[in-house]
Amino acid sequence: MRKYVQLLVLLLIVIVIGSCGADSTLRTIQLNPATATMNTGDTIKLQALGTYKAGNHPSSTTDITAQVTWNVANASVATVDASGLLTAVGLGTTTINAELKNDGNLVLSSPLTVTVSGLGSGGTVGATNQLASIQLIPSSQSVTTAGETAQYIAIGTFTGSPTTKDVTNSVTWSSSDVKIATINSSGLATAVAAQGSTTIVASWTNQGTGSVITSTSTFSSQGGTGVNIPTLTIYKVGLGAANGKVKSDIGTIDCGTGAMCTGFFTSGQRVTLTASPTTGFGGWSSNCVVDPAVLTRCSVVMDSNQTVGAIFN
Repeated sequence: MRKYVQLLVLLLIVIVIGSCGADSTLRTIQLNPATATMNTGDTIKLQALGTYKAGNHPSSTTDITAQVTWNVANASVATVDASGLLTAVGLGTTTINAELKNDGNLVLSSPLTVTVSGLGSGGTVGATNQLASIQLIPSSQSVTTAGETAQYIAIGTFTGSPTTKDVTNSVTWSSSDVKIATINSSGLATAVAAQGSTTIVASWTNQGTGSVITSTSTFSSQGGTGVNIPTLTIYKVGLGAANGKVKSDIGTIDCGTGAMCTGFFTSGQRVTLTASPTTGFGGWSSNCVVDPAVLTRCSVVMDSNQTVGAIFN
């Protein structure tokens, strides 16, 4: 009897060892992050996590970033190197997959959606596509009291395609008199003094040639009192601006034939803007957050006076 018990124990040990020795099979690949919204020149380190299963054992997760093959649907929008470094190179949307063969089967990840909605400070336009001019929008604006803010945007005209791009986050901003107003790297000006005016300057240095392009606008504070009602001003720019339209989901924004339109909103309201037609639409100014599912739609929070540019190329 004792001999049979020993044999049974030995048999169980062999079964367990055999089960533990079973090859792990890759079941799924998960990408981290699952979505990304970027400006040109921006980089993100992608991570591919593989879920493996061996026999009846619990599944395990392993970092397989260096093992997968990366596939980009539109390389003119983004690229990914062998290490998983994602680089935004052009405006638009693309999907990215990771794949790996395991046990004779090809395992694909769920697609990562990448939206490139603006020209970033790290972006390059190359020696063959130089900036020719900057249009500051608006050309002048005025606020009522000290502490009040107003948004400027910079639209660049380039020698190559696309001709018109938002460069608000790429130019260098400055105020000629910081005792009157300051301006941050995103083009948001803040009145310091209750009354006075200053010149707002945006500058850009072309790579390769070193030529400097500048544009100016005026910012004034009137020294008044009272409650500020945030103003949203839409400017249509680009070669196709005359045929472009912009509407808001709330309020009175409905830009048709004119180059601009204005609406007043309650402080803190989120306003969603939709541009049409989709053909030839070149994007929004960087202060309006793009809907990754619908690139002709963006939203802006009215926590200050806002200026939004809609580009129609």
